[in-house]
Amino acid sequence: MNAMKILVAALFALFAAGASLAGGDDALLAAFEKQNLLKAELSAAQTGKFYVVLDLKNSSFLLKNRGRIFKEWKALSAEYIGTAIPLVSTTLTKRDAKEKPKRFEVIPEVVDENGLTADGKPPKLPDPLEVVDMPTRYNLVFPSEVTVSISVPYVETGKKMDDYKEKFDRYKESFMRNLKLPFLLKEKKEKKEDFGQINLVMAPEDAKALYWAFPEGTPTIFTTNALR
Repeated sequence: MNAMKILVAALFALFAAGASLAGGDDALLAAFEKQNLLKAELSAAQTGKFYVVLDLKNSSFLLKNRGRIFKEWKALSAEYIGTAIPLVSTTLTKRDAKEKPKRFEVIPEVVDENGLTADGKPPKLPDPLEVVDMPTRYNLVFPSEVTVSISVPYVETGKKMDDYKEKFDRYKESFMRNLKLPFLLKEKKEKKEDFGQINLVMAPEDAKALYWAFPEGTPTIFTTNALR
């Protein structure tokens, strides 16, 4: 059974089980969350295009197509800030990088239910020659004021001025974020608005590959219970 059929079967099974969950609010809430996740996955899978699942529980990105995982990028560390991270299906609206790559346009490929393109081949994954140009520090911006910040571990280069500049930039960025956070939390609480900031540290090669494979407009699902 392929991944698409498994998604459909799981969704129907959850609908059928709904009537027997009246005994507990927690179980009912979990069932509704699972149902919404399955609906979001099925909707994205039916397009035949790539979509991304942000697995908050494991701090990883899953690149999927028709319910099948083609690639996973796992963060080395994660920090969650804000009032709420919406567990919803959304769309990446902007990739914000200080250093723009030389080659950044990615045309998503459409695959059939067997995970193959029109010419019967597997879809292309990041080309090492293309990934070289991709940034390692950038923000992924989503609706509802949700931002995912990607960075990599600091490694000294041995070049004194370059190392000093990198350390200073990182310190300034962290200082400004921590300085603004209490005021932002207070403002959002007063306005009864939510916002989410996810800070992820990734291996350089993973950060570059993620940027390459995650163009603006990509359907994205935030969840704590990713389907694997």
